[in-house]
Amino acid sequence: MRRVRISYFASVPKVPCDITVVSNGGYPLDQNIYQAVKGLTSAEATNKVGGVIIMLAGLADGTGGKGFYNNMAQSKTPKEYLDRVSHVDRRHTVADQWESQVLARILNQHRVIMVSDLIQPEIVTDMHMEHAKTFDEALRRAYDIQGGTAKVSVTPDGLAVIGC
Repeated sequence: MRRVRISYFASVPKVPCDITVVSNGGYPLDQNIYQAVKGLTSAEATNKVGGVIIMLAGLADGTGGKGFYNNMAQSKTPKEYLDRVSHVDRRHTVADQWESQVLARILNQHRVIMVSDLIQPEIVTDMHMEHAKTFDEALRRAYDIQGGTAKVSVTPDGLAVIGC
């Protein structure tokens, strides 16, 4: 167990980071934005409110569902979406409401830069995120936002994170 602990366990920074870099560990877990949200939740845990999360994902399959895309794209802001669905009766939820709520919660507190050269940038921006074609582009933008001395956290496989 000691070897496993050393190899696979890492502590969460005591002070949240300014920039958090995360991925879902590759295909098929990064095939669309719907799947990418799962890794964003681990980044959310280490990123300060107002910080930048950089998600590296293939996104070859686009959004992962029309309902999910529409929930976000048809809302003026993530907060508007959260406010609207907070009044939906639990017996009448909308398609993909849960995943949309998780993404909206994250976007309400963090800026997300989605890195992929396999998706149309407008799809990402319609869903209230920023798009970058390369990691270098995203990291430069994140440092421009957070400053040159920003603290960075990297989680190569956000789906493998277990909170304690």
